[in-house]
Amino acid sequence: MKYFLQILSEILDNRTKHDYTVWRTNKESEVSRLGEKIRALREKKKMSQEELAEKSGISRQTISGIESGKASSVTTSTLEAIAKALGVSVKIFFA
Repeated sequence: MKYFLQILSEILDNRTKHDYTVWRTNKESEVSRLGEKIRALREKKKMSQEELAEKSGISRQTISGIESGKASSVTTSTLEAIAKALGVSVKIFFA
């Protein structure tokens, strides 16, 4: 967990350009929490998955997998793109 938080901090501070897998689990409930936050933010902005996909450059299938909790991993670049498209900081996904 300490390593994960260090990497996330570096990403948020733009100190690294590496793409890390920040969320890898076989526990559907953990991914579901991340997906629920993304879905809630997307719906608050009145965006469809298709609109978020277009704005973020992430496929609708990937967004659907994250939101449904079926994705087994999510990369930092995916989270950054989704956050930017939603107009929020990546930190909000982990608050």
